[in-house]
Amino acid sequence: MDATDATDAINDFGEQSGLALLVAEYAWLFCVAFALLLFKSSIENIVAGLQVFLGSDYDNDDAVVVDGRPGRIARVGLTKTVFYLYTYRKGVVSGGTKLAVANEELKHMRIEKQLEKLVMSDIWHDFDLSDSDDAS
Repeated sequence: MDATDATDAINDFGEQSGLALLVAEYAWLFCVAFALLLFKSSIENIVAGLQVFLGSDYDNDDAVVVDGRPGRIARVGLTKTVFYLYTYRKGVVSGGTKLAVANEELKHMRIEKQLEKLVMSDIWHDFDLSDSDDAS
């Protein structure tokens, strides 16, 4: 038996057992599964973004309190949400920061949204960071 006969025997075995057909038919499934595992975190972030984006809980320009700081939602995207967080001194906005958060991390944050019929000054007066020198 030479090398040609051995190769033919292996090919015949593959065809008879259906192994070649099985590999050819399900190779695409393996490729898709590999791609999903490769891009798992990106896919999770996009799904979380769709939940926030399509849900009615948070919209652009909503006034919110993020982990105890007053702010506003600047943009809700597919992969991240951008907040503008404000610093108040004597009842006036004196500064602030921009916070970009991956949508999958929003579930770990405490985000409060004000109720519709409340006056902003009633809610945000607790955030007055007046200097202690003015208290005397």
